Order: sequence, then C-alpha cells, then structure tokens
Amino acid sequence: MRQMSDTKELLQRARSQFPPREGVMESLRRRRDLKRRNRRIGTIVLALAVAATGIGGIVEAIRRAEPSPRPANLSPEAWSRLRPDPAPDGVLVAGGPGLVAVGASDRAEVWTSSDGRTWSRVPGQQLGPGSIMDVTAGGPGLVAVGTNDNETARILGQGQTTGPVHAVVWTSEDGFTWTRLPDDPVFRDAPFANAVTAGGPGVVAVGAHNVAWFSSDGTTWNTAAPPPIPADVYPGDDGHHPQVYLTDVAASSDHLVAIGWAMLNDSSEVPVIWSSADGTNWANVPVDPEVFPRGGDIAAVTGGPEGFAAIGSLGPERPAIWTSANGEHWRLVWPGQKALTSPLTLNSVTAGDGGYVAVGTGLGEARYLCADGDENCAYDEAVVLTSLDGKTWVRVPSAPVFRVGDPRDPEGYEGAAMSTVAPWGSRYVSLGTYENEPMVWISGLSPTG
Repeated sequence: MRQMSDTKELLQRARSQFPPREGVMESLRRRRDLKRRNRRIGTIVLALAVAATGIGGIVEAIRRAEPSPRPANLSPEAWSRLRPDPAPDGVLVAGGPGLVAVGASDRAEVWTSSDGRTWSRVPGQQLGPGSIMDVTAGGPGLVAVGTNDNETARILGQGQTTGPVHAVVWTSEDGFTWTRLPDDPVFRDAPFANAVTAGGPGVVAVGAHNVAWFSSDGTTWNTAAPPPIPADVYPGDDGHHPQVYLTDVAASSDHLVAIGWAMLNDSSEVPVIWSSADGTNWANVPVDPEVFPRGGDIAAVTGGPEGFAAIGSLGPERPAIWTSANGEHWRLVWPGQKALTSPLTLNSVTAGDGGYVAVGTGLGEARYLCADGDENCAYDEAVVLTSLDGKTWVRVPSAPVFRVGDPRDPEGYEGAAMSTVAPWGSRYVSLGTYENEPMVWISGLSPTG
C-alpha cells in the first residue's frame, strides 16, 4: 500500500485546497488507488462465506438453467505470462505503436509496446509534474488525464507542488511524444480528472466535485452540464464543492455512462450513475437500492455491443457485476452464478471482439496454509471472467499461467493478480502483479509475438 506518512501529507494539502467533510478524502484516496490498480492487491484477508447464504435452493435452480456461453478462445492455454523489463504498471489501451500504458508509481509515467513483449518508457521530462490516472485512444491519437498536484501524488514520490490543485490533460499522436496541455481555467474547480473515454463530441472526461468535461479534439476542453445535485449530498465545508466523485466513464453506441460515489449528509456513501446522449449534458440515473445495495461499490464500467457492464462489490469479498442496455436501467447479475461464487475481487472490465472480459484476483484450487494456520489469508491467483452478453459469465479455469508456482512460501507471499485489461484486436492484454512484481498477460500470443 501507499506509505501512510505520505498519505497524511496528502490529506493536509487536499483539505487546504478543497476542504472536505471528515473521512471523505480517505474514501477518495481508496477509490483512486483502486483506479490506479495498486500493486499490492495480494494480501487481503478473505472470508469463506459468500452472499448466497439462505437462498441456496434458488441459486442452484438458476445455475441449472444458466446457458454456457462460449466467448472467444480465452482458455488457459490461450494466455501467455510475460515479465518485460521495463514492465508497465497502470492503465492500458490499444494505441500508438500497438499498446500504451500509463501510471504514476513514482511519477507520471507512460510505456509503449508494439508487440506486448518488449516495452519502452517515455522520458519523464516530457510529461512534467503530476499523476496520470487514465488514457484513451482519441483526439490527436491518445489523451490522458490526471492531476498537477504533486501533493496528491506525494505518496508516489513526486515532491512538492505550489499553486492551485487542478486536473491536467496530456495528448500524443503516436504514444512516443507527449504534450502536457497548459493549465486551463476549465479545470480549476476539480483537483483531478479520474477517467477519460472516446465518445460524445470526441473525448469525454470525468473527475472530482460533480464535474465532467468534453472536447472535440482532445486539446480544447469545455465543462459539461452536470445534473442537479441531490439534496442529501453533503456540500463540503466551504459550501462550494459537493462531495460527488466520478471515477470512471464509458461509451456504448450513442450513450455514455459515468460512475462514482457521493457522500451524504449522514456521512454514508452511495453509488452515483450519470448518463448522457452526447457527453455535453448529463442526467442522474436513479440508483435502485435493490440493485445497488448500501455498502456496495461500483469500481469500473465498460461499453460493448450489448450495452454497458460494470463491476464492483456488494460488500467485503462479495463481487458484483451489473449490466444495462442504455445506461439508464440496470440489472444486477445474479450473484449465484458459478463464476461469482468463489471468493474474488474484480478490478477491471472491458469489451472487445470476444465479448466482455473482467479480471481480478481470487482463491484458486491450490489453497495454502499461512503462518498462523489460516487457510485463506491471501489471494493466490489471477482471475479471468468472460461473457458474450455481459449477463452470463464463466470463469476461465485455474491454471499455472495464472498462479504462483509454489504458493506455500511463508515469507512475503503475495500471489498473482490481474489489475487492468484491454482489448487488442482479437486479443486481450492484462497488466497486474506476480509475487509483487509487474506482470503482463496476453491472450492469443504466437511464439513470435
């Protein structure tokens, strides 16, 4: 995890710029770390109980009725595990010479690859100060978003920043050469932009404090019209910054969806969903508590041929997937599906030629005993779920390519985890960790690449 002493400095700086209610920044940091796919996912304590307690008979009946979708060849044999040097660690997109990854483990960073096997790091002086949160293919070629605030990124070792904290945009034509756009007043009221996607008039981004932006070319940006702030959303200590944080955005057909969370006046947190037909005007989507229960969290969303799919949780160690044809009416995928019953955490979801793919980390067949005798003290393998329609999911069977060879190492064992996934033509590429080292998985990789 990030260093706690650095986190305290982050909170002090952020509170001076955007005074939040007590506890909001810690929640925001937690979700931001999830967005950046923090490396150390592997040592989370698991409970064996799963959400289907008390409804086993119904679950079993539905299981028997489930079809068996057959997505593109994503069997264990289709995947290759690679450890390049340098190794990318962050959010991934197909673009530039082939693949581009962005992150901020020590500073704003960009990696490029033409074949997925060999990666190069873009010189840091091109990128300037700040943290990159997300990247998409759009604008002049590629558009990345994040923050200028090195205090926000101090836990990533980037040092001191002076002046206002605000969102930042980077652009590139080819993935090799990047331009950090000049500070723009349109971003002055948001400490960072969390996510960006191609859609609407060209490119759409979302961030903190109830705000979204749009651009036709990735270089000139405007603030989108947000929906009215619900009356029960806490307005912030200064009364000017509602505690609504948007963490991801996706496009499907002629619809866009943004997801996030809000802090209410009673200090509880609830999911937030926005929808838009053009990226310039947004509307609140009513969040049905039966579909999005309190205590749950929406982590990521993607758009595909059958509409939107979102991943998250219904609570600790209770993975969840939701689907929507248009972003306005959502359905919770039945937790009793076999793919979701094994203890796991889902970290990323995408859609490509082979359907929908979600990745994460969980307990595999080779469980082990930890030092204190607890059989399930940590996740031990990367997990891949696939679906043709986003509604019925299957888990790719456990295999050596997804797990550490000897999971009984008593010293610092951290297993394997896939943290982000992206389509690459007919293939899928995932970044993650293996024994706490950056790792790349690629489906359909030929012996020569």
